Amino acid sequence: MNSSAVTAVHHDDGIVFLHKVNGMLFASNRVGAAIWIALQDTRTTREIASEMSSVYAIPHSTACEHVDAFVATLATHGLIEGPPSC
Repeated sequence: MNSSAVTAVHHDDGIVFLHKVNGMLFASNRVGAAIWIALQDTRTTREIASEMSSVYAIPHSTACEHVDAFVATLATHGLIEGPPSC
């Protein structure tokens, strides 16, 4: 995680991230917020995908693809460190 450079604020519809170094704002829906919280709890992308697969009744491979894509986007924008690992 790159928590020293990021402030995250949860709201009813999801989450907003502020990158404190470059001033950029990013927003995501409730699923993105759930992924962020799971990452904060140091869960792996594989664990997160398993939970998403169960909650949304989608194949694990599909959940993995979506979780990895979201995590990669966070990493690209400097909100977290490290590549996805699902």
